Amino acid sequence: MSQQLQTYASDEQRVKDLLSKCGLNQYYERFAEEGFDQLKSLYDITEADLSALNVKRGHRRLLQREIANRKGIPANQPLVVEHGFGNKDHHSPMTTASTSGYSSMASFNTGQDANGSLECSSSISSTEDDTSSSSPLTKRKYRRHAKPDKNAPIKPPSAYVMFSNDVRKELKDYNMSFTELARIVGNRWKNIESNVKQTYEDAANLAKDEYLRELAEYQKTEEHKHYQKYLTDFRSKQDAAARAVGRPRKRVKTESPSSGSIADSSSNGNAMAPQTVAA
Repeated sequence: MSQQLQTYASDEQRVKDLLSKCGLNQYYERFAEEGFDQLKSLYDITEADLSALNVKRGHRRLLQREIANRKGIPANQPLVVEHGFGNKDHHSPMTTASTSGYSSMASFNTGQDANGSLECSSSISSTEDDTSSSSPLTKRKYRRHAKPDKNAPIKPPSAYVMFSNDVRKELKDYNMSFTELARIVGNRWKNIESNVKQTYEDAANLAKDEYLRELAEYQKTEEHKHYQKYLTDFRSKQDAAARAVGRPRKRVKTESPSSGSIADSSSNGNAMAPQTVAA
């Protein structure tokens, strides 16, 4: 229990230090009363929260910028701030950017049309619209895939994936969504120092070279031959199943009213009988 209290107290101090760095010490008591006395909660504070806490607009931007920097968003990238109820007077020049890793305060992409009115577009809803409109064209049957070769050496991750795994471990306690984490990782990778990036690339290249050596050795084994035979058999069965599915469609086409009598007579070996009767 004492250790938990000590951790909580240290977290409170980190919040105080963050506000102090922004010159916003006067807001700490107000934040603490509403439960924003830990970094986890403070990192998820929204524009609506700040408005309800009567934080001045300029002070909001200072705090949002500091939190964004700590999440890996470069200082030269504008923030995207969520505005509720479409109030024009809440719009600031900083909201014109359409992309930002600071997604906890930017659930929507905001901008202005030619008349100056605020327009919000949700990336989720637009994706749903695209999916619903194109689903009849893109819908296809599930295709079975071959089982992976469990005896083959495992392909190593790339430099970016290694970096991504490290960042995700660092931010695992902040309960971020997959989208938020992906944006942060992408922004950090774009702005990573060259020597740090080179370290990841060197590690990835070493792992790749080792993988290729192991793969070359594995391809000489009986396990590899068995798996290749399994793949050949699997593909043959898939092709046979696809042809079987296609046959009924051809049969249906030949059973049309105009060609039914000819098809029946030809199947019995009497294709010339109708011509003889007509004569």
